[in-house]
Amino acid sequence: QSALEYVLSKNAKKTKTQSRVETEFVFILEDKGLEAGNGAGLNCPNCGAPVRNLGFKTCEYCGTGLVEIAKKVWTLNNIKEL
Repeated sequence: QSALEYVLSKNAKKTKTQSRVETEFVFILEDKGLEAGNGAGLNCPNCGAPVRNLGFKTCEYCGTGLVEIAKKVWTLNNIKEL
């Protein structure tokens, strides 16, 4: 839940209003960087070793930097005034 305050102007009359809103966010993965027909493996691009943890930024075996193709995004899914 969030609270907000705003000034509502109606017929030259200004009224300060406070509202509470309930917001719902969804965590999604955007795959815009992946092209159709191309697979993405979980192996090091340098030595081919398996990447055992998706949070690793470097290869455990050779130390090569790993780059995520998919982007993590929070998006607003629903909002309603209480």
